[in-house]
Formats: sequence, C-alpha cells, structure tokens
Amino acid sequence: MIELQKMTRAQFEQFREIAFTHLAQERISAEKIHHSQIDTLKRHASSILTSDLFENPTHYFYTIIEPKSTHGIGHLWFKAILDDPAPHAYLYDIYVQHESRGKGFGKEAMVQFEHLVNKLKLSRIRLRVFHINKHANALYKSLDFLPLSHTLEKTLY
Repeated sequence: MIELQKMTRAQFEQFREIAFTHLAQERISAEKIHHSQIDTLKRHASSILTSDLFENPTHYFYTIIEPKSTHGIGHLWFKAILDDPAPHAYLYDIYVQHESRGKGFGKEAMVQFEHLVNKLKLSRIRLRVFHINKHANALYKSLDFLPLSHTLEKTLY
C-alpha cells in the first residue's frame, strides 16, 4: 500500500520544477500548442505554483511513497476550497512516474486522498482532466467521478 507523505520544503521545490514541465507538456498535447511554446507555458505554470503556496494553509502537497521503499514515485496537490457554499477539495495535480504506472498506485493515492478530504470535512472532490488523458479519465470513472461540464474550444488561426 502506498503512503501519502506531506512534502518537506525541499521536496516541494523539486515538485515545482517537475510540475512546471509536466503541466506545460500536458497543455501542449491537449491544446495542440506548438512545442516551441514550452518555456512560455512553464513560466505561466510558475506564476500559479508559487513558492509561497507551501505556507498557504489551504494548499496540501504530498509525495506518493512506494510500498516498502522510502523514495517518492509521484506527487499529489490539492486545495481546500472553504469559501464555497459546498466546501470541497480541488485536486490540482496527481502524478505517478512512468515506471511506476500500471501497478495501481494512482488509484491507491486517490483512495487515500478521499480519506484526507473526509478528515477535513469537505463534501466533495473536484478536478479538471484533459480529454486526451485516457488513463486518468478511466481512473476517475472507476472511482465514480462524474463530469460536471466540458470546456469547448474553437481554433480560429
């Protein structure tokens, strides 16, 4: 069984660097953005995932630890949305390294995440997933997540 371990400041800084690239690559794939824009996308991600978020009490950062090991195989980041009529958790990012995929670790991490959300007395979990991420969509469906809306886009030039 995997463990969700709160990140240290050093782990958080490493996570930020990984997350910038990961988020940029996902947008390039999903939104058909030219790969030459990766640096711009990484800068945009860094403006959202700022260093001071680590100190923000509504943001939670975890390292996913592999069973019988001490090294991280991924990360999970969520925010407790408390100023909503239905307080909830917003999952910003969950990531499992490629070599650790297909072993159920992502599903285990999501189940443990649900337990954390319950302990925080939040009524639901929300997230956004790109339609091209078939594995993530299948995972969320297997965990009874339901679509609430769709983002539509039309490319003009």
